Amino acid sequence: MLMQLDKKYIEKLATEFTKYILLEECQKGKCFTTCYPLSIFLESRGIDTTLVQGYYKHGKKIHYWLILDDNKTIIDPTIKQFAPEQAQVIIGEYSDNYQNEHKLETLDTPIYRWQLPFKDNLNEMDKNSIEGIDAKAELIIILRAAIFLYTELEERILEQDLTEKEITYFYQIGEILTTFKSKQLVKELRPLLPNKFERLLEKITIPC
Repeated sequence: MLMQLDKKYIEKLATEFTKYILLEECQKGKCFTTCYPLSIFLESRGIDTTLVQGYYKHGKKIHYWLILDDNKTIIDPTIKQFAPEQAQVIIGEYSDNYQNEHKLETLDTPIYRWQLPFKDNLNEMDKNSIEGIDAKAELIIILRAAIFLYTELEERILEQDLTEKEITYFYQIGEILTTFKSKQLVKELRPLLPNKFERLLEKITIPC
């Protein structure tokens, strides 16, 4: 069982990450976009997590959160979309608010959805599934997370000492940034991004 001090430390790390990537943005619909890179950040600090998919209360839209390896302590970095009075991140044991949950053995489907707003030449079904998503707002959050992780892992990146999960993540960021749609958005977003964005681009060899 985690000690209280450990939970406070994890909450501090998760809050630092979440505030960096979301700023004052609305958290609605950003649960996977936040949880996926957050899991990588926490694991880089020795905190193992698993992504969980389910629903919050009786919501109709899929929600994502993390669970620690004690299988009962959850981390929800986008809880404020449902409960604005809550802290930026909650960490605690499961409550009845979290329903129909199951651990994700593979991330193939959520990754596909995560990358979909930036793909070129979508079919009608995919176009309909991303209707209403602000690709520009989504991309800046994805890039803030990538920059945060690049900064956190920079020394290991230079030493080519990343884990398989970290390598996969940066490869997926590269896939997002190679589309024509993303390149156009990046031109607009560049002035809003930290200088380390350019170094991130160099490392994943994306010609923008």
